[in-house]
Amino acid sequence: MRAVLWGRDHTELGITAVEKVDGGVALALSRGRHLKAYAYTDPNEDAVATVVGPRATLLVLADGHNGWPATEAAVQAVLDDVGDDPPPADLTDDEMAGLFWRAQQAVLARTQRWGSDAPDSRTTLVVALVADRRLQWGSFGDSVVYAAGSAAATRLPAPRHRFIGCRGMPRRVLPDLLEHGRTALHDNQWLIVASDGFSDFAHPFPTALLGGNADAAVVAAGLVDAAFDGGAGDNVAVGVVAP
Repeated sequence: MRAVLWGRDHTELGITAVEKVDGGVALALSRGRHLKAYAYTDPNEDAVATVVGPRATLLVLADGHNGWPATEAAVQAVLDDVGDDPPPADLTDDEMAGLFWRAQQAVLARTQRWGSDAPDSRTTLVVALVADRRLQWGSFGDSVVYAAGSAAATRLPAPRHRFIGCRGMPRRVLPDLLEHGRTALHDNQWLIVASDGFSDFAHPFPTALLGGNADAAVVAAGLVDAAFDGGAGDNVAVGVVAP
């Protein structure tokens, strides 16, 4: 099973789209509560998607800059690469880097073709795989991955000012620029991926949402609301996997 929320389809301020998949997996996306305080190309340049397969669950999220074409190309490249059976959090470091490299090539194929209306479009990219409480993640840019419970939230990658889709990046340097890792999720920990529209505005992290037998769709929507309450002058995208 899979689901995707594209920012280009959700451009009304203060409205949150929520998609629930397979009970414990949910996505949420919003343009934000307020207008962006900086120059932008498209109203909502975020996207978030999931694939729930027989062996693992995938979350993928992108936060575009200078237009949504890079967002769409990067997310679609990962979805096409993984298919309907995501690998069970066991990619080698080279395989993880290859996933991001193919997304890089897909973005350039979209933005650098003759007559492109978005030659400067680029994007952050987060990929997370969870299987049997094993988490494997990769992050390029300042979008985030959390292992979070009702007591605390741990942000896994450090934020970096980097983008998939920049011209001139050779394949050999991508592994050194890619934040990635593996960890075991505790029995009560959620996997959460989010764009900086959440991480920049939702302070403190709303851990109270994650107590008890919280519903994944309620949690996803609540995370966006927490960003709204913090001012959310940016697009907000989140994906969650329940314990």
